[in-house]
Amino acid sequence: MLPFVNMSREKEDEYFSDGITEEVINALANVEGLHVVSRTSAFAFKGRNVSVRTIGEELAVASVLEGSVRREGSAVRITAQLINAADGYHLWSQTYDRELRNVFMVEDELARSIVHALRPRLVKASSQLVRQATASIEAHDLYLRGRHFWNKRTEQGLTRAVEAFQHALDLDPSYALAHVGLADSKSILIEYGTARPADVLPEAKAHAQKALELDRELGEAHASLGLISTYEFDWEKAEQEYRRAIELRPAYASAHQWYALVLINLGRFADARTEAERARQLDPVSLIINNMVGLVSLENREYPRAIEEFTRTLELDPGFPPTLRALRAAYFLSGRYADALAQHDKLSEMGPEQLIMRARILLASGDRAAAVELLRHLEDRSPTKLVSPTALAGIYVSLGDKEQALALLERAYAERDFRLRGLKTDPDWDPLRTDPRFQRLLRQVNLE
Repeated sequence: MLPFVNMSREKEDEYFSDGITEEVINALANVEGLHVVSRTSAFAFKGRNVSVRTIGEELAVASVLEGSVRREGSAVRITAQLINAADGYHLWSQTYDRELRNVFMVEDELARSIVHALRPRLVKASSQLVRQATASIEAHDLYLRGRHFWNKRTEQGLTRAVEAFQHALDLDPSYALAHVGLADSKSILIEYGTARPADVLPEAKAHAQKALELDRELGEAHASLGLISTYEFDWEKAEQEYRRAIELRPAYASAHQWYALVLINLGRFADARTEAERARQLDPVSLIINNMVGLVSLENREYPRAIEEFTRTLELDPGFPPTLRALRAAYFLSGRYADALAQHDKLSEMGPEQLIMRARILLASGDRAAAVELLRHLEDRSPTKLVSPTALAGIYVSLGDKEQALALLERAYAERDFRLRGLKTDPDWDPLRTDPRFQRLLRQVNLE
C-alpha cells in the first residue's frame, strides 16, 4: 500500500494522509492470510516516479494500492485503486465521501473492500478491521501528527511527538494508542536525544501500562514495555513483552526488530537472525531493519558478512547514519583502518562519539599522537558536553589503560548508559573480560 497523496489545500495536512495510510496498513496486516508490506517500506516510494511493476518486484508483492486523501473542513474524500503489479490492470477502485467524525468507519470500509477484492474468503461479515480508537476527532488528528513526528527519529521530531500525544491524551485520556505513542517517544529520546533514563522511563512505563489497562490485547503496548525493559537492562522482561507483542500482532515489524536487538545483547545470534530476517520480510526496504540484519553479523564477529549486509543497506540510502557508523565499525574490527577512516569521513554529524571513534581508528593505524590529542580535546569538553562514558571507555581500552576504562564503565552504569547493553558481545571489551570488576558489571546489567 503506497502512501496516499495529500490533495488537501493545506500542504501541512500531509501528516493526515500519511496517518490514514498507516492505519489502513496496520488493519490489513492483521488479516490472516494476507501479506502486507509495513509502513517504512511502503513510504520509501513516497514522491518517487516508479512504475507499479517495479514496486511489485522490489517489495515482492502481487498488488499495489494507491490513492489520495482530501480534507475540507469536516469532510474527507478518500480515493483508492488496487492495481495488479504484473500488468498494471486495475482490479478495483472506489471513492469515499464521508464526514471526518466517521474516519475510522471509512478506514474499516476501505480495508474490507481491499481484502474482498484480493481474497473474498478472508472477509468475515462480522469482523471489524479498524476499531474506533477514540471518539475525539481532534485527539485522533493529534495522534496522527504525533506519529508523523515520531517517524522522523530526531530529537526535535520526538519532542514534537511528545507534545502531540500529550495533547491527544488531554482531550481523551482513554486513547490507548496515544499512551503508547507517548511511551515510545519518551523512551527513545534516551537514544536519539539527550534524555536521562531516570527522567523519562518512569513516565514512559506508566503510559505503556495505562495503555494495557485500557486494552489488554494491544500488541504495541507490550512492545513499548519491552523497549523500556531493555533500557532498564531487564532482558527477561523485555523478551517476555516482545514475545507477547508478536503473539498479538505477528506483522508488527518493529517488535521483531527490537526483539532481535535483545537477542544480540544476550549472545543468542541464531535467534536474533531469525527475528531480524522476519522483520525484514515484513518491511523489506526499511533502513533500520536492514541495518539490524547487519548488526547480527557484526556482533557475531562475521565481519565480511556484516560488510556485505551494510553495503547493501547503503544502496537503499547512501547517507543513512546508523549504517555508515556500523560499516565503519565492521571495517575497524576487521583491521581495515583506511576503509574505516574513509567511511568515517562520510558522516555529516561529528559529535563526541564520532570523534572518539576517529581517535580509536587513528590509534589502531599507528597515529598515537593524533589520537591522544583528540582524546584531550574530548575530555576538556566532557563537563559541559554530554560525552558517553561507555564510548570514552572504548578508547582507554585501545590505549591499554584498563583501570581508566573500568572506572568509566562503572560511571556509565551509575548513569544507566544504554550503551552498556553491548557488554556481553561487543569485541571492544574483550581485553577486560577476565577482570573481576568487569564481571561484576556484567552481573549488574543482567548479562551474566
